[in-house]
Amino acid sequence: MTTLFLFAHQDDEIGALHEVAEIKRLGGTAVCVFLTNGAWAGVTSAERNAESTKTLAALGVSPSETHFLGTDIGVPDGGLIEHLELCFDAVSELITDLQARGTPVTRIVMHAWEGGHQDHDAGHLLGVALAHQFDVLAESRQFPLYRMPASRWTMTFARPLPANGVVETTRIPLLSRLRYLSLLANYRSQLRVIAKLLPLLIREYATSGVQKLQPVSLSRVRQAPAPPPMLYEIWKLYSYDRFKGRAKVFVEKHLPGNPVAPEAAE
Repeated sequence: MTTLFLFAHQDDEIGALHEVAEIKRLGGTAVCVFLTNGAWAGVTSAERNAESTKTLAALGVSPSETHFLGTDIGVPDGGLIEHLELCFDAVSELITDLQARGTPVTRIVMHAWEGGHQDHDAGHLLGVALAHQFDVLAESRQFPLYRMPASRWTMTFARPLPANGVVETTRIPLLSRLRYLSLLANYRSQLRVIAKLLPLLIREYATSGVQKLQPVSLSRVRQAPAPPPMLYEIWKLYSYDRFKGRAKVFVEKHLPGNPVAPEAAE
């Protein structure tokens, strides 16, 4: 079985480390695709690619299973929503190639639709469209990473939104949790980001200790990910109105059904 992982940035695999590790442990194929070049704040794509390659290799993912698509086709960090068509074509070509080589993709694991980072939500749109295109929607899953909590003052980590469906959990053994925490040392170019995430990840592993996944659906992407403002708006990274306009065009082209609804999820 082949699972295709869609990650917006080089370090987003943090949200699905155990899922990747379990697939490899069970003898499956984990194809990991990074959708943006990851270059920002003076850090190069090469640096970030090397960090994720090292992390995934520790989980058993080979370089041949790791694809830095955003680097190859020039998708900038922060601008995935602007390049969805280009990415859709490129990932479709990759999936078709895998099928021709006898390793058809049987499921896609993607970012949750949660309003945390605009690239994460764009990656979700891409994943749902590809899952629909290749008829693996029912088998595909989304993983939460970070978003705004109800208080809207600090971000919350790995907390699934009820609107995204039933939460499926897999227990992470204690030694595996400790190992995953140690892998964070690989992301040396992202020390400031890791410093923010580390306390949240430690708390998540201590209080929950499970990998969380949820199903994906065609109807959910017709709602706002969460009540605005989105976390990326608070951080002044991107406008939700601009995101919504580009998302609407992509969804209406690639997914069947009624036009995108403006209502936010409860």
